[in-house]
Amino acid sequence: STIFNDDMVITNSTVSFADQLKSAYVLLVFYFSTNGPNWKNLHRKWLSSGIEFCGSSSSSSSLTSTTASAAAIIPSISGPALPWYGIECSEAGGVIGIDLSTNRLEGSIPVELMSLTDLQSIRLKTNTLFGRLPSNIWTMNSLVTIDLGDNALIGTLPRGIGQMTSLEYINIGGNTGISDVSLDSDPDLFGLTNLTHLDLSSLGMKGSIPSEIGRLSNLEGLILFNNLLESSLPTEFGMLTSLQVLDVSFSLLTGQIPTEIGLLTSITRMWVSATELSGSIPSEIGAMTNLNTLDLSMSFLTGSIPTEIINLSNLLILNLNELPSLVGNLSELCEILHTRSEIWITVDQKPREFAIECSCCRHNT
Repeated sequence: STIFNDDMVITNSTVSFADQLKSAYVLLVFYFSTNGPNWKNLHRKWLSSGIEFCGSSSSSSSLTSTTASAAAIIPSISGPALPWYGIECSEAGGVIGIDLSTNRLEGSIPVELMSLTDLQSIRLKTNTLFGRLPSNIWTMNSLVTIDLGDNALIGTLPRGIGQMTSLEYINIGGNTGISDVSLDSDPDLFGLTNLTHLDLSSLGMKGSIPSEIGRLSNLEGLILFNNLLESSLPTEFGMLTSLQVLDVSFSLLTGQIPTEIGLLTSITRMWVSATELSGSIPSEIGAMTNLNTLDLSMSFLTGSIPTEIINLSNLLILNLNELPSLVGNLSELCEILHTRSEIWITVDQKPREFAIECSCCRHNT
């Protein structure tokens, strides 16, 4: 039904007028809380004439004095309009998505934002958002995506997060003020079996990666770099058969790379560099034939490069830099990859020249 006509908001929507009014109010609170006038992308300005937050179609209807008066706080339109930039709405007219990533937002996330009960996706990464992450975000069971990485937010992952069973994507990485996050003390996290992406990078996390990680069998991306994680990589990593991206670099991980790593046949990019991992490179790594990026640099790996590495015919980047105890011959791999125009195989020429034979390598001198 049409709610407004003429110069007022016009919305063909099954959402009630009261809910429309509340949503508009919440979005305006968010706009002013995050320095909206200085946002980077304003090609569909939130406060311009001709814009209504879910878009609209031209129509006509009469207004009561009450609804006309209330409509005065909502930007007006006349005729067909697109949604406000970064806003996604359902067919019924409810706000289901906000994507304002890398848009020069500055300020805090108002608690009012979590009153958008239809919200399924909130993407606000790479901005200058600060202050406490509203705790009620973790009670919104409708949320599928929480992407708030690379801001300056503070807070934590609460107990009970496992009840948000619809969650598929979590990125809070890069918010160094988010503290007290620990994989081995937050068992609820491993109840989120629909997760496809988990980014907890640069949070100063301590402890270990527990065996329960294997329960997240739908994970496609696991990003844990730049933390204080200790102990070894659990053998249950082999259960993450959907994994495409793994980054556990710049950590305190010890022990050997488990042979079960070879079960990750879908993986395309893997960084396990700058760790305290030791022992040999497992020959099972040759089964990871979709790999295009493999970084094993700056660790304590020893022994010979497994001959099975020649099976990695999709490699674009192989980093074996600063592995002084590693030896081997990559000449056959070079022959397999010789048709590639952008191959980057890096080895360390110091302290022992030619410890790794490699005709196509770039030496880090």
